[in-house]
Amino acid sequence: MGLIKILVAGAASNCGKTAMCEILLRHLTSFAALKVTRVTEETNGCPRGGRSCGVCSSLGSDYELIVEPQTLFVEGTDTDRFHKAGACSVAWVVARSSGMARAWQDAEALFSGLSGVVIESNSILPPSECTLSMIVVDPSSRLRWKPSVYALVPKVDVVIVNIRNSCSPRRLTSVLSELSSLRGVDDLLVVNDLYITLSHPKVFGLLSLVTTSAFPFD
Repeated sequence: MGLIKILVAGAASNCGKTAMCEILLRHLTSFAALKVTRVTEETNGCPRGGRSCGVCSSLGSDYELIVEPQTLFVEGTDTDRFHKAGACSVAWVVARSSGMARAWQDAEALFSGLSGVVIESNSILPPSECTLSMIVVDPSSRLRWKPSVYALVPKVDVVIVNIRNSCSPRRLTSVLSELSSLRGVDDLLVVNDLYITLSHPKVFGLLSLVTTSAFPFD
């Protein structure tokens, strides 16, 4: 099978994709985690909308592959969360679109010899090149959806509609209708607990081959 690649994309920041990566990593053996931050020339400050950490603005080439523990394992960061969830190796790619292909080549070489990698990204690999692909959609973040959502939703293996308390019934209905027009209403996994995703046949089928603990749905 080679390196198993599990892609976890997100419709917007803070939609639950990092939490989904953590859940997967807790059930995987000998898996790495890769965080990908896409930088555009128009980026002013943090592309995620928060306070800039200076990494993107200091990027002097098309991409950087960051592996230093002092950067990755800062309390509260996504990469530190991956480490604590059980990833045996963690890396962070910061890249412009022009550098994504080479960034992936370097990352793939870094993870050689491992069972696989959980990739948090909308852009480094197309779903067709991944063993399993999913996108997490939080209906309450509809106004902040990334443009890549419309290309990813029809192509990933699993569309996870992550329902939160802040989502109104009207917004949920509207978002489900929009997603259905892209993919089909019967092909959406609507959850109020991301652990339910483990019961999806495609997720369960793959993870059962490489799990470190019993699933809650066994």
